[in-house]
Amino acid sequence: DNIKRFGVEIKTNSPIGKEKTIDDLLNKEGFKAVYIATGAHEGMKLNIPGEDDYNNFFQCAPWLRDVNLGNITEIKGKVIILGGGNAAIDAARVSLRLGADEVHIVYRRTRNEMPADPFEIEEALVEDIKLHILVTPKKVIGENGTLKGLECLKNTLGEPDSSGRRRPVAIEGSEFFIASDHIIAAIGQSLDKSFATGTKDIEFSDYDLLAVNPETLETKKKGVFAGGDVVTGPKTVIEAIAHGKKVASSISAYIEGKEIPLSSQQDSANDIEKLYKPIDPKEPKIARASVPTLEVSKRITNFNEANLAMDEETAKGEAARCLDCGVCCECFQCVEACKAEAIDHDMADRSLDINVGSIILAPGFETYDPKVFDTYQYGRLPNVVTSMEFERILSASGPYEGHLIRPSDKKEPEKIAWIQCVGSRDVHDGAHPYCSAVCCTYAIKEVIVARDHSTNGLDTAIFYIDMRTYGKDFERYYNRAKDEGVRFIRSKIANITQVDGSENPLIAYTDEEGRRIEEEFDMVVLSIGLSVPRESVDLARKIGIDLDSYNFVETDSFSP
Repeated sequence: DNIKRFGVEIKTNSPIGKEKTIDDLLNKEGFKAVYIATGAHEGMKLNIPGEDDYNNFFQCAPWLRDVNLGNITEIKGKVIILGGGNAAIDAARVSLRLGADEVHIVYRRTRNEMPADPFEIEEALVEDIKLHILVTPKKVIGENGTLKGLECLKNTLGEPDSSGRRRPVAIEGSEFFIASDHIIAAIGQSLDKSFATGTKDIEFSDYDLLAVNPETLETKKKGVFAGGDVVTGPKTVIEAIAHGKKVASSISAYIEGKEIPLSSQQDSANDIEKLYKPIDPKEPKIARASVPTLEVSKRITNFNEANLAMDEETAKGEAARCLDCGVCCECFQCVEACKAEAIDHDMADRSLDINVGSIILAPGFETYDPKVFDTYQYGRLPNVVTSMEFERILSASGPYEGHLIRPSDKKEPEKIAWIQCVGSRDVHDGAHPYCSAVCCTYAIKEVIVARDHSTNGLDTAIFYIDMRTYGKDFERYYNRAKDEGVRFIRSKIANITQVDGSENPLIAYTDEEGRRIEEEFDMVVLSIGLSVPRESVDLARKIGIDLDSYNFVETDSFSP
């Protein structure tokens, strides 16, 4: 439906090559171009005696298609699968679920050379599918038209071949027999060339694939293009989609009478957009969480999903591992969300000269990263968050839809502490000696909003050096908070640890009388300071604006 809404007409049950040819489409039906994307759905022959003599000898791709269409609903007896790719593993596991007594995979190299995904191989072995490695099929054996099994040769590995894998070499006199009622060949896939019937100038390569210009994907026949497996042989869906994108540009240019762009030129243009953020070398390496699976006994008799979903906690943990290294993944969700239609992914950079009377700079700020110091254990203790993160917790559009809950166990906290001057009024390396001016006021606001969101009565404390509520009437806001029972504790923070056997943070501090005190909280909010972004400093230098020692604009105290 998504394709049809653009006016595309889809015609099913319309085979090309038998009653209607490609030439007919171009010469009789008025189409200006044709794109061939028929795939590679036929099996590859082994070219061994007996493979064409028995009804129970199948090619993998057509066999799997018949299973999917419901034409094959059971299989009895012993089954041999020839091959070591994902299709071979699929055929083996499907055979088991259709009722096979035994399933054997025969592969001519070792397990290390099998192209199938390692986890697929492991799952097959767990399901008691037998793997025979370093074995080459020699002859299909039968009697009176009934398939009996496969005569094989043992192999050893020789020198690497064109694929980079070591070539299997048969050992003379090593013949042996594997009994079987069915054999499914999964050694590769080939083309169904019927689409080319009755069409001139369509050529195929030495590998029996459709021949095209690799730069434009145009075939030898003018106006006919091709891509995907019919050109490359069996590859991934992503590669087929990439061909579709490239050939769309080629066909568009061809129809408009323009020069067809070369693929290498398109790739160079696309490479410009592939920007990635560098990965922090200190980023810890965390093993991927294992996906839970059904017990073998519960999955081999049906086609229910064997790989189950993670629980919520594990899934969130896996999502949190994302390094977010892609600047833009071209998902276009921003285009869809922008009601002003102001986002254009195809827009190129332009340099403009604009005459104006004045310029207002409002480049914003950066927040301090408390990971710089281990004093606060930010990033290590789950219930220690920044003030910006706490704003999102309180927000109706935030991760918890405005419900006051803490990250570790999603329970409502009963006791929260705010620590002021995190990254401000601090002379240590990595911090700033100046006051960020807004932290005290926004902390008071967060305290009052949090108390409004609490359903159980919230105990709140603000640990501070000096309360500096800049701005008209904000001192009254401070006094209101004290009147409502917010505790203001003048102190110096020593460190934050975690209470043994709990996820509660423990704050160690020195009060204004010099006493060392420890107090347990359900949650700690770090009131982080502000700084000038590096980009803003560069901008100021470019346009000639003087900065002070803290990189703020240099102004006169009485004429800011």
